[in-house]
Amino acid sequence: LAKFPTPAYKKKAVVVVGEPDAEYKARVQQLMLDDKRTGGQNLKRKEERQRARAKMMDERKKKKTANKKAGQAAKDEAEPEAKEEDGEEEAKEPEAEIVVALTAEEKAMYYRKTE
Repeated sequence: LAKFPTPAYKKKAVVVVGEPDAEYKARVQQLMLDDKRTGGQNLKRKEERQRARAKMMDERKKKKTANKKAGQAAKDEAEPEAKEEDGEEEAKEPEAEIVVALTAEEKAMYYRKTE
């Protein structure tokens, strides 16, 4: 309503009373389950990126300290970029399927929270 403040628009509300049918409930529960599953996958990807970033930083620190000891600090800036590409090609662990289930409270809901 804030987008249309002019008096040319009529403000109208439709209120539905009662419990929705089983088909609607099943659809809402499936949507909530999909949202949870997507959120879990996004969290897993974020954690993987953080681990990879931490690993990269550790490698850079080790290389930097080794180069300082050897007196090759100028060479350090050119090599980390090539090292980043090699890190992605490493063998990955088989991904485990994320098991997500609705809680009893979520199963009792007739609507999906949208925020």
